[in-house]
Amino acid sequence: MPRPSKIRNNPIRTTLLAWGLAAAGLCSITYKVGYYHSGDFWKNLVSGIHNTLFDILFIGILIFWLNRRGEVRIEVQRHREEIDLWRNDDSVMARKKNLISIRRLNEQGVYEIDLSNSGLQQVDLTGVKLIRSDLTQARCYKALFKDADFRYAIMDEINLKEAVLTTADLRRARLWGAMLEYADLQEADLRGADLTNANISNVIWKGAIYDNETKFPYDFDKSEMVLAQSHLKLKLL
Repeated sequence: MPRPSKIRNNPIRTTLLAWGLAAAGLCSITYKVGYYHSGDFWKNLVSGIHNTLFDILFIGILIFWLNRRGEVRIEVQRHREEIDLWRNDDSVMARKKNLISIRRLNEQGVYEIDLSNSGLQQVDLTGVKLIRSDLTQARCYKALFKDADFRYAIMDEINLKEAVLTTADLRRARLWGAMLEYADLQEADLRGADLTNANISNVIWKGAIYDNETKFPYDFDKSEMVLAQSHLKLKLL
């Protein structure tokens, strides 16, 4: 059986050969009709090349932008699926995977994440943004959430025992039945937060900010806390 031609098996070589033959034919015809001796021909040629270069640049930038957007969507979806895969798992590997996925999603500008029933105990999520995220029944005891942004987050029955939430932003967060025993909430912003039925025994409140809309499970000594008088409209970034 005869071996197939190398040209037929190489589309790039075939394309270049076809282009070369077409270019040779076109140049021959152009030379015979005398276009190469015309000044207008070269002027139009340079103008055409100039326009083509700008077209290539524009199309190249557009293709790059579309490809990048596609890559970002794929990466975001992959990390969301990764979180779903490790949900209800408290193993060290699950916590590590969740930490990586959250950080990667934040890097892509994704702050609304479903972390319900996820294991995040003892992880370092300093500065994380979880705006409007769902952390229902998430296990976050002894986790580090310093400077974290939990605005409008749903945190019902979350386990935050001994967690560090210093200077965290919890404005308008919902923490119904949350477990906050021995949590450190120094200088946290609790304006408009709802802690109905939360366990707040031995919480460190020093410098924490609250207002008249903040709902606590019961009355207690707030002398170390700061009562905000003004009501600022939240701006989500």
